[in-house]
Order: sequence, then structure tokens, then C-alpha cells
Amino acid sequence: MRIFRVLVAMSLLLVVFATPAAARDVPIEGTVQGEHVRVEGDPACAGHAWSFSSDGVGQMSDLGSVEYSLFQCTTPGPEGIASVGTIEFTAVNGDELYFEHTMLSELAFAGPGPPVGFVMEGEWEAVGGTGRFANVEGEGTLEGVGDIPDGVGNLGLVDGLMQLDFEGEITYTYDRFTDDDESVFESDIEALERAAITQGCNPPDNDEFCPDDFVTRGQMAAFMVRAMAYTDAGAGDWFVDDDGSIFESEIDKLAAAGVTLGCNPPLNDHYCPDGLVTRGQAAAFLARAMAYNDVGAGDWFVDDDGSVFEEAIDMLATAGVTLGCNPPVNDHYCPNESMTRGQMAAFLVRALALG
Repeated sequence: MRIFRVLVAMSLLLVVFATPAAARDVPIEGTVQGEHVRVEGDPACAGHAWSFSSDGVGQMSDLGSVEYSLFQCTTPGPEGIASVGTIEFTAVNGDELYFEHTMLSELAFAGPGPPVGFVMEGEWEAVGGTGRFANVEGEGTLEGVGDIPDGVGNLGLVDGLMQLDFEGEITYTYDRFTDDDESVFESDIEALERAAITQGCNPPDNDEFCPDDFVTRGQMAAFMVRAMAYTDAGAGDWFVDDDGSIFESEIDKLAAAGVTLGCNPPLNDHYCPDGLVTRGQAAAFLARAMAYNDVGAGDWFVDDDGSVFEEAIDMLATAGVTLGCNPPVNDHYCPNESMTRGQMAAFLVRALALG
């Protein structure tokens, strides 16, 4: 029976390891407003007759609102306007995505200026960016009809400015960190980064997550404060042993929220920021933060009897945050083992329903 369980576990791991980075589709939409004017000596538009620059607010549906700017140059041609330019999307967490696009209008010219009306279809390709915006490609449309007199565009006639509405879909392959490709927690780690709960483990590059490293209590404070959006540090300076720690602010916020009580009961004037978080302690942190109070049937695991964290562990199991530590049986929780950063990612993703 034991051999069978090992074989099942190995086959499951092979399936996980073989899974490529997930591709996501993100619909985008927005409005571009600006002036379309004749180019006069602008080196950015060398060989082009017209330029269009604009900025505004767009929408990336599953990432929230984004600010964007658009600059493009156009050249008259027998088939319409050929356009090249750059669209910059800046997401709410600071990540940037740059697009190059080429378009061709479908209508003929009306006089020396741009066409009276046009419908432009574009193919977008990401040429730069950070974080979630890796390996991006997309397609979309720009539409508009209006009068463009004397080289100044009033397309759409909105406050005297040309208006182009755009919509489309971006498909991107997300692979932020270089060291989690063979981790069973890769999808959880990516979800944690998308939610801006983790920044990485090797600043300033932060292109690694260190999924197999153990979580320190200081790191735990940072994870929890970002996850729960705590901002109140109370009176501050809750503990005597975190002065100078880069996590002192987060530790104070965690204490003010009642999520941590300290590490040296009953006095509890120490936090032990460099100490490692056990799986039992992690259960207590999460149960307090999420205000769990249901233990379900109780006694979910055979190895936590007598642990001071047994109730918190049962609450986590009832909430579906933990599955156990010995798959596929999962009748153990391993409360005294140190929590890895990968395991912490999985706990937070389940607790916050980020998957």
C-alpha cells in the first residue's frame, strides 16, 4: 500500500512539473483623445506627415484601471493611413506594458488631410514591460468617424479633441519568477505576486521567489500586512527586539491588528523577527487574521493532539486553507515543521480566494 501511495504521489508531481506557465486572456478597452496635427520637424515622425499624441485612462478588465498614453505617426498612402506608434499601459501596481502597433485604415483620403472617417484594425505586440506582462501578444480595433479639417483632428468632436475608442484582447504568458518553474506552488506564487502580496526574495532584481526557503517571522508579517491591507501600527514599537528590522513597520501593524501576540509568553515583549515560522504558528496567524471560528468536526489531523495550535489548525482545515502535509493521505499537519515560502503562498491564495 505504501509503494502504491508513493507511485501516485510521484505521478502527480510529474504532471505538475510538466505543466507550462499559464496563459491568460485580458480584455482591454478605453478611449484615446488628442490632436492629430501635421508633423513639423519632429524626428520621432521622420518620413510621416501626421502625428497624434494623447493620454487618458483605460481599462484592463482583470487588473483594474490603468493609465495609458499614446503616440503615433501616420503616412498617407494609396490604401489609407499606415500608422506606427506606442501605447503605454501602466497598471495599478506599477508594472508597465509597452505596445507597438501597426494599423491600416479602410477608407480613402478626403483632400490633403487624413480620411474623413475610418475603422482601423491593429495587431499589438508587447516590446517591453515587467512582472505579469511577459510574453504578451494581442489584437484589437480602433474605431472612429468625424471631420478632420486643416490637419487638426476632431474625430468624435469631444471637447474639440479627436476621440478613438479601442478594444481588444491581450493574451499573455505569466512567468514572473525564474526559480519556481518546477515548484508545485508555482500557480499560487504567481497569484500572490499578481495581488502584490509578494515582491520576490532577491532585491533589487526580485526575479526569484525562493519557494523552498523557510519563512521568517519578519517575512510573515510582510506577507500578512500586504494580504490584509493593514495600515494602523497603533502606538508603534510593540516589541523590543525588532528595532532596526526592515519589517518593524509591518510587525507593528500586525500587532495592532491582534494577529500576533509575540514570541515569549507570557511577557510577549519580543517578536523574534528572524525566527522561522512553524506551520502551527502560521495557522494561528491566519486564523486570527481571517477571523476563523469554525473547527468543523474537529480533530482533522492525528499529529496535532496536544499542540497549542490545534484549534487554529482545525479552523484552517475547515476553511479549506490547509489540506495536510502528507499527500495523498493528508492525515498529518506537521505543526512543528517550518513553513516554506511556497507553502505560505498556497495558504494565502486559498484563504484569500486568489486562485
